[in-house]
Amino acid sequence: MGMKYLKKFENRIDKKYTDKSYYWLVPTDDRFEDSMKKIGCPSDFIFNKLESGFSRYKYVLISHIGYDLVPKKPQENSNNRWGWNEYKGNIPDVFYSSIGYEFAGYVNMTEYELDIIKYNL
Repeated sequence: MGMKYLKKFENRIDKKYTDKSYYWLVPTDDRFEDSMKKIGCPSDFIFNKLESGFSRYKYVLISHIGYDLVPKKPQENSNNRWGWNEYKGNIPDVFYSSIGYEFAGYVNMTEYELDIIKYNL
């Protein structure tokens, strides 16, 4: 009986991240790979970013285009739905907000971590 309700909850979560475009703030230190996995990035997208030298940024914004917003094509690569942008110190991010993306949260970090850096605490 409990499994029926769990399945409904899972479906609601899946729908949340597929019908809109979202972005997350992710640290690029040793938490980066785990953070990317938590938000559902494909492994080859993660590998590409690990190899590309993201370490020059302390944080990056990772984005996902909603499935219902782009026409589906059989040959489409799921990596085409994922992107990134440099974090410039503002949440909500001006660029992503201007094109209709919603901020989905901090991954493997807290907002307090940013305050510590900002005020050199």
